[in-house]
Amino acid sequence: HGYTGRMMMVDAATGYKVQYQVTGHSESEALRCFKSYRRDYAGKEWKGVRTDPGSEFKGVLIQKFLRDKNIVHQLTATDSPEDNGLAERALAVTRASAVALMNGSGLHSTHPELYGYATMHATYLSNMRVEIPASVVPTGATVKRPVHKLEIFGSVAYVHIPKVKRKKYDVRSWKGIFVGYSLTHGTSTRLIYKPSTGMIHFSRHVDVWNGVYYTEDVTSNKSQPTVSLRKIPKSLELDSSGS
Repeated sequence: HGYTGRMMMVDAATGYKVQYQVTGHSESEALRCFKSYRRDYAGKEWKGVRTDPGSEFKGVLIQKFLRDKNIVHQLTATDSPEDNGLAERALAVTRASAVALMNGSGLHSTHPELYGYATMHATYLSNMRVEIPASVVPTGATVKRPVHKLEIFGSVAYVHIPKVKRKKYDVRSWKGIFVGYSLTHGTSTRLIYKPSTGMIHFSRHVDVWNGVYYTEDVTSNKSQPTVSLRKIPKSLELDSSGS
């Protein structure tokens, strides 16, 4: 998908996190993230930002943007990530969570290109644990879902094909991989990865099979879902009479 890194923005007042995927450590990418963060989350209440002393944060364009919006810019000391502990800690935690999501779903070896979406989903889940006072909720804050309504990352998902896009005897859905929720296309929209094309699709007409993971048979070049089975507790097993 062209992304080679990520930028994490953490609201110091609430702990709310916003992650952006970037194509490199360039001023244009940093400026894109700053503009998006101010437009969608911080708004006019954004008074200051602390970053590392990387060249992407010291360019003419980004400095002009910060001055025009009256945003105070603080730079940490060289090779001192502890000076920006909130963001650095958030990056480390979401990275570890993403590794767990990818390995747990079996996508680590078959679809490593989805690591970016795993970190985005890890950030989404992390924000669900943040208790934010109603008076300081960020403009574009994640809508919290009940835990029992959360889909499992990496599960098989079937996306409905509208009538206008299929013929009478065509299949009514296609199979993909659930990789998270959209923050820009409505709260009911899921992100579904289609392995056959390598594209991410946004859809709300999705049936996610939680716990049924998408794995690939490399030898036959075919993709098959695999079911994660759990052992039945002794208390639930049937006795010999079948009662």
